[in-house]
Amino acid sequence: MTHFLEENKAALKGKTIIPFCTYQATYRAETLQAIVDVTPTASHKEGYGTTNPNQNDVDAWLKKIGLGK
Repeated sequence: MTHFLEENKAALKGKTIIPFCTYQATYRAETLQAIVDVTPTASHKEGYGTTNPNQNDVDAWLKKIGLGK
């Protein structure tokens, strides 16, 4: 993931990045922080990361960041 972001850093300048990460292990905070660290010229909204996603949690997160109903 960080390789992709580093390779496309110029194209992401001024864009808004909204991380959505699902995975089987921990390191949620580190993963979301790595995205911010690699793309300092982009703006960032609060990311969502979980090992057990469900629609209610995703809907609540989208509403929290201003994208949900």
